[in-house]
Amino acid sequence: FTVVTEPETKAKLAGLLQIVGGNKFADTAPVLIAVSEDECPKLMPGVLQRWSCKHFAHCDIGIAIAHFTLKAAESGLATCIMGTFEDSDVKELLDIPKGDTVRAVIALGYPSDDKVRDKNRKELDEIVRFID
Repeated sequence: FTVVTEPETKAKLAGLLQIVGGNKFADTAPVLIAVSEDECPKLMPGVLQRWSCKHFAHCDIGIAIAHFTLKAAESGLATCIMGTFEDSDVKELLDIPKGDTVRAVIALGYPSDDKVRDKNRKELDEIVRFID
């Protein structure tokens, strides 16, 4: 996790998050957090050498982001997970190691209002398959 609060760097990062025209609110977020992973972690070298790198970090990052955003909400903070950015530009700006990949950037701050955005969710039977 790379936490950015320094105004000039944060403004540049916010600009990088707006490459497709969205995420305009990133300009006003008091904190932006880049979440990155190692190229191929060496946590279980025997397993990884035998069956190649299985990218366990993808799951770990998802779990970490989920827990982070849930704890933030419990603390009265708002978050937004963003993924529309050019990885190389964010890495260069934040001096993230060459082999690492930035997977997401989280905006963190107090909500501007109490309104909860309507969510359009798929029905359970569209995303879950049971094998009986």
